[in-house]
Amino acid sequence: MTKPIQKFFKSYDYGIFKQMIEKYGWILATQFKNFGIYRNINYSIDLILPINNELKDSTKALKDLLNQISEIYQKPIQDIVNEYNNEKRNKVKLRIIGEELDGGVIPFNQGIKLLENTKEMIVSSYLATSFKKKNFLGSRPDNINRHLEKVELGQTEVRSYIINVFLPAENEEENLIAEEPLSSKALKQLETATDSLKDSISKFSITNDYSEFEGLEKRGVSSNLCFAINEIGNDGKNDININLEYDSSLDEIPLVKEIYFKKEDIRIIKNVGLLYKQDLTEPDFNIIGYVIDLHREKDQMEGDITISTKIDKKKKNVRIHLQFFNYQEAVKAHETSKQILVRGTLVTKINRTYMNNVSKVEIISENDNDDNTLF
Repeated sequence: MTKPIQKFFKSYDYGIFKQMIEKYGWILATQFKNFGIYRNINYSIDLILPINNELKDSTKALKDLLNQISEIYQKPIQDIVNEYNNEKRNKVKLRIIGEELDGGVIPFNQGIKLLENTKEMIVSSYLATSFKKKNFLGSRPDNINRHLEKVELGQTEVRSYIINVFLPAENEEENLIAEEPLSSKALKQLETATDSLKDSISKFSITNDYSEFEGLEKRGVSSNLCFAINEIGNDGKNDININLEYDSSLDEIPLVKEIYFKKEDIRIIKNVGLLYKQDLTEPDFNIIGYVIDLHREKDQMEGDITISTKIDKKKKNVRIHLQFFNYQEAVKAHETSKQILVRGTLVTKINRTYMNNVSKVEIISENDNDDNTLF
């Protein structure tokens, strides 16, 4: 018996196994206290799933179950166990605690913001596994969008509200060399970033100096993460308890990590996000909008334009200096009331936004509008 199969008997989870067989058309026919009976219209045999692996004769029942599935689908038992392991997931559990959440209910608009910003927190962690930045702008990569599809609301508790985010514990593509799942990397990144925030908040409570948060982008902290945490905590009105539960197949890391942010912490985190947004530089960034102002000095070939666009989901006027041919393209867009795409280095300061190092200027149709809103 191989080690993965031995581990299956020790770590068997009823919920994960039923999720796997339900994909093949098996439906719960009868639920008993200690086991569930599953049936499939294409087969005359019943599958009996033990509720857990601690019941009497559960090991024998699991062996019989694997043998049945192996015979039905003509698959080796090892392949079945491998597929089961691929169903296992990493988990982020958020517990929101506050006076207004008494009885486990949450205001509707706040609940929507909670879901949206839980995703934003996870997205920032995924992005930080590849590169470290104070701010992430632009549309999300497709693989991250696919990893964000499984979100569940858990049961509520008195004076709290709970949301569970389940992340697939396998990679989308098979590699010749075993590689840690992307979601596990993202959870580790979220753990590192939130731990770094907690440490810096402790130092800040003594020094009252926001320089304690300098360089945290190297640890995965971004304005995206800070603002998401702030929104999850309803702008510092609620506490947040975060449990990171790693897939148990990753034996080299702790199974559960807990992070707790008090209301006071969340208000500080919001300010850190604002500081990170004060000086934003994003190379090779596309903006799309309408030319609302043209300015060129007499006898000059080049000139300045202002484009009205949306950045970070907010309306912005971006000043751009263009060489002759690009400026002429902007003039055409202005005269025909068409949108224009400009690619370059976006720079956002406290009181102004501009773009330099322009590499592309192009008049576009309405249907070509790229999504460059904040993640």
